[in-house]
Amino acid sequence: DITASSGQFKDTLLALRELLQIEKERADAHGHLATSGPICMIEGWTPRKKAESVIREIETVTGGLSVIEVSEPNNPDEKVPILLDNPPFFRHFEVLTNMYSPPKYNEVDPTVLLTITFLFFFATMITDAFYGLITFALGFLMLRGGGKYSGIIKDFGMILTAGGLTTKIAGALTGGWFGNLLIEFAGMTSLKSLMIIDPMVDVLPFLVFAVAVGVVHLDVGIVIGIINDLKSGDTRRALTENLWLILVQVIFLLFYLKTLVATGGGAGLFFNVLIGLSALVSFLLLLMGHKGMFFFTITGAIGDTLSYARLMALGLCTSGIAMTVNILAKMSGGVAYIGIFFLLLILVVGHLFNWVIQVMGAFVHGIRLHYVEFFGRFYSGGGDEFVPFSIKREITELKN
Repeated sequence: DITASSGQFKDTLLALRELLQIEKERADAHGHLATSGPICMIEGWTPRKKAESVIREIETVTGGLSVIEVSEPNNPDEKVPILLDNPPFFRHFEVLTNMYSPPKYNEVDPTVLLTITFLFFFATMITDAFYGLITFALGFLMLRGGGKYSGIIKDFGMILTAGGLTTKIAGALTGGWFGNLLIEFAGMTSLKSLMIIDPMVDVLPFLVFAVAVGVVHLDVGIVIGIINDLKSGDTRRALTENLWLILVQVIFLLFYLKTLVATGGGAGLFFNVLIGLSALVSFLLLLMGHKGMFFFTITGAIGDTLSYARLMALGLCTSGIAMTVNILAKMSGGVAYIGIFFLLLILVVGHLFNWVIQVMGAFVHGIRLHYVEFFGRFYSGGGDEFVPFSIKREITELKN
């Protein structure tokens, strides 16, 4: 019957369908060629570094009976396909760039910068060495398992592996070993020698650090945006879009220097003049670039900067929840007979739960800081990914 026959011929029919699909794509491609008798014209895109090999292949196939013209795209409105070309390690993070949108042709590829700062943000928001170890182990298993067969699994496996390594370092520097489990409860006080900051004690310095990181991150985006505008010939935008924010920071720096080296007299007047000029120029650039919306531009810039306080907030959440789990486990351990069972159960389930929500939170918020705050300064995306014409086989294979 039909059911029995389907089982018998299923694999053969699937293979034949794939072969027919390949032939259909070939026929469709031929339909797009301009032909006149024995002559045909082919137009297409190829990566710059492969242009020579494509030329040699065409000359070989045609026996030299071909005319080949290679040119760079010169129309800024032309939709040029994009092929990202990053060092091997950074290629795994291209998935994060493409989740937002591939860059346009001649636009800066932010993948390398995104990789470095994303890993830093990820580690700062988790700040626990053992959580980093678990994250590293999960990423390594993904690389060794599904990563062998799926590119997307391999990419995220590498992201988690690298994130786990950086988190282990951040955890050691902040004293996070399943919260305070090793230092306070296991008595391993020697680990304190690795600490440079205690998130639960040095809250204000942690907040200042997070906001300072945000200022630097935004400044990098602003500078890239200014360079892009100057390259494209849009000098007005380069001067009036975000340069005012850099000048505001210069004003704060001048105020600080004034308190250090100037108490009055000529030096004080000099700093006052510089501060006044910087403030005037900053305000004029702000008005020229944003006109009546300048006030909302100011509040938006403040909001973007304070948004980086989430680095501190999530770091505190990780430590706080981990410490709570440890305290509950210690309290349960005092129960007669069954205390050790509840102690282990609370430790395992509590820290596993905390690890899951903190990794998810660090990933989402780390991406958000790039997509919303950072990319908004210089990156628009909207490019078309380069997909070469090729045979796509999933079931069949070609044998010599």
